Amino acid sequence: MDMVSTSILLVVFAILQPINGGCRKAEYTSVSGECCPMCQKGLVVRKDCTEISSTSCIPCLDGTFMDEPNGYNKCHQCKTCDSSQGLNTVLKCTTINDARCDVVEGYYCESFSLLHDCTFAVKHTVCTPGQRVKTPGSKISDTECEDCPKGQYSIHGFNCTVWTDCSAIGKEKAEEGSPISDVICRDIARHRYTLLLCAAVSFSVYGFVFYHFMKSHKKSAPHSSPIQETDTGSKLRLPTPESAKSGDSAYGGSSNIPEESEDPQTLRSVTPTPV
Repeated sequence: MDMVSTSILLVVFAILQPINGGCRKAEYTSVSGECCPMCQKGLVVRKDCTEISSTSCIPCLDGTFMDEPNGYNKCHQCKTCDSSQGLNTVLKCTTINDARCDVVEGYYCESFSLLHDCTFAVKHTVCTPGQRVKTPGSKISDTECEDCPKGQYSIHGFNCTVWTDCSAIGKEKAEEGSPISDVICRDIARHRYTLLLCAAVSFSVYGFVFYHFMKSHKKSAPHSSPIQETDTGSKLRLPTPESAKSGDSAYGGSSNIPEESEDPQTLRSVTPTPV
């Protein structure tokens, strides 16, 4: 065989050789360099093969798995979906597959593994009163908030609502609105009638009290006889109509007033008794 033929055979031999350390696809290279058959899914190597025995395999324990044919002597640890990290379990771990986690509703993923699985999630931002949701949160992004425009309000931080137009519903504005509260309206007619009614009641009560006060004051005032001064300088107490009718006077119990006369001359001639 010449040199050219030998080179061709070497190249073909190299191409046909398996990549796994000289072992076939379903084999692995043991510590001693033997090509041993791989263990199936859910199993790992308990003992390598020898010249007279095949590979000995054992199943994975609970909480571990092996999802491919292998030559390993240890199973992989199952993933834990921690609810405190915003994750829940959508597929339980078995001996042949790992657990699958998903992001809890209302959370978004903040950290990913090399296999693009979520390993840590946080709760969506909650917009405060006076704000609204600009962009809702998803499993991979947080919520975006923005302030309500002028003339609108938001109580729960979700949507903004336009202030109520009091005039459009036949009322008047009692209190201005704010970013977190609506305008307060009140009835126009009822408000005015209330003021008029209060004024009328106050005026009536005042008039009633004043009337009874004057009436009681007039009854309690004493009736005194008028006093007239004579030509000689002495004072004379004139009888009142009440004392004249009853016959009682300040002159000792009997009236000194002459009977009424139609003659004016007679009336002028009466001389009052000095006091």
